[in-house]
Amino acid sequence: MNDEALIRLCRDSIARGSKTFTFASRFFGAEKARDAALLYHWCRNCDDTVDDSTGESRTLGLARIKEEVDRAIGGQAGESVPARALAYLVAKYDIPAHYPRELIEGMTMDAQFETPKSIGELELYCYRVAGVVGLMMAHILGVSSEFALRSACDLGIAMQLTNISRDVLADHALGRCYIPESVLARHGLTAANYAEPARRDKLNMAIKELLVLADGYYASGEYGARFLSKRSSFVILIARFAYARIGAKVRARGCVERQVTSRSEKILCLFKAALTWCRQYFTRPRWRPATIQQVWRLP
Repeated sequence: MNDEALIRLCRDSIARGSKTFTFASRFFGAEKARDAALLYHWCRNCDDTVDDSTGESRTLGLARIKEEVDRAIGGQAGESVPARALAYLVAKYDIPAHYPRELIEGMTMDAQFETPKSIGELELYCYRVAGVVGLMMAHILGVSSEFALRSACDLGIAMQLTNISRDVLADHALGRCYIPESVLARHGLTAANYAEPARRDKLNMAIKELLVLADGYYASGEYGARFLSKRSSFVILIARFAYARIGAKVRARGCVERQVTSRSEKILCLFKAALTWCRQYFTRPRWRPATIQQVWRLP
């Protein structure tokens, strides 16, 4: 892609929206960093369409994005910057139609929000809004085996569970509770009272339950890094530890304030990624990009 203005806009979008991923993506080569930024910008646009609009405007926005996805899959670039970015990535990396369509389904779940009743319903939501992003990244980065697809999906789910755990009170202000009713009930809470200050200790216990779930998904994502190129695996491991660090701070401090990672903490995560990368070195299969034929769906 030679559209420098588009690329610059997408890079600015990721720099504003995700300091953690911006930090990790600095270690990509130029091409992968650019294409990751294009994907992030399209995903960010989908998210903003739901969060920054209401009623008919939101419905029309989702309909427009669905049309842009269909055009991109059909080989037509579309007019908006996010649509052009998606069309370019779909054509270049043969990204299956299922993934962007599932992400739109996740956005629709937000637009028609209902508190998930079970962990299974929450996992479906996380798959749609984040797991498929990991799967699209697997196409962009290239993998040596389709075994990596599950790990790519799982890492996206882990990161989304971390985001949910960090943003519980912010989401409550938007009228959304992503903690499943079954989890709330185990801690004597309901979707109507979980955010009351007097129940904060119980809420923090419910949040810790989600973070334990995220830990398992992080472990799967870490394992799958060995199926990436040496450079890409290092970047993904940095992101894995940086996001998990956010979860660790929420676990330790609760949900009183939005947790972020400091520069020194990011550097610590970089060293953790380097140690894990070295540990995986001797069990890493020889990297040669495989043709991805499988479309990974939530089991």
